[in-house]
Amino acid sequence: CVVCGSSRSKRDLLGLCNRCKWLRSRMDIRCSKPNYNARVKALQESWAAGGGHFICMYSKVPVLTEIKDRKKPLYLSLNHVNPNDESRYVVTCRLINDMKNIMDDGEFRKMVVGLADAFQQESRIDVPDLSTVLRQIKRIY
Repeated sequence: CVVCGSSRSKRDLLGLCNRCKWLRSRMDIRCSKPNYNARVKALQESWAAGGGHFICMYSKVPVLTEIKDRKKPLYLSLNHVNPNDESRYVVTCRLINDMKNIMDDGEFRKMVVGLADAFQQESRIDVPDLSTVLRQIKRIY
């Protein structure tokens, strides 16, 4: 397999094992034509960084890849680095992908740092940043 090095299916012309082929080909209802090459690249980067397993590129936590685990928060998810941009993905866990959903990478990192500061210092999150996120959520839903 070009992603994880496992033996691949003889019928697979893409050089992927069954697991990586499943992860790459999962349907995303938000896009009509996924960029499969970008998905494979994200899987390769995650596998290489994880040293023998897939990791979430934000938290560095190993992610689950078994189909039976797909509803769990640590299940592997392919996240658009920028919302609705099919040119670049990163591997994340479902929980972080759900949190980041409508933010680009910079906005997400800023929000997480703000949350961490709020928890550590028992202070409030900067209200303008939070209200901006809430307005974006209302627009989508």
